[in-house]
Amino acid sequence: AERGSIVGVESESGTVIKLIGSPFRTGDERPNRSAPPLGRHTDELLADAGFSPESISRMRRQGTIA
Repeated sequence: AERGSIVGVESESGTVIKLIGSPFRTGDERPNRSAPPLGRHTDELLADAGFSPESISRMRRQGTIA
């Protein structure tokens, strides 16, 4: 932690989570956000892959996707 190997990053919910910092140092860079929550871009990705909105809704109802 002293070398910045563990960094605190605020999540979208406002809580601070600990992440492993980058091993590469090019200045005083720090991550300013965490990864998006699971499923955040599912609809967009499936639509880009050619799935219709109805298919995506069906997959969600069936529990295939979150």
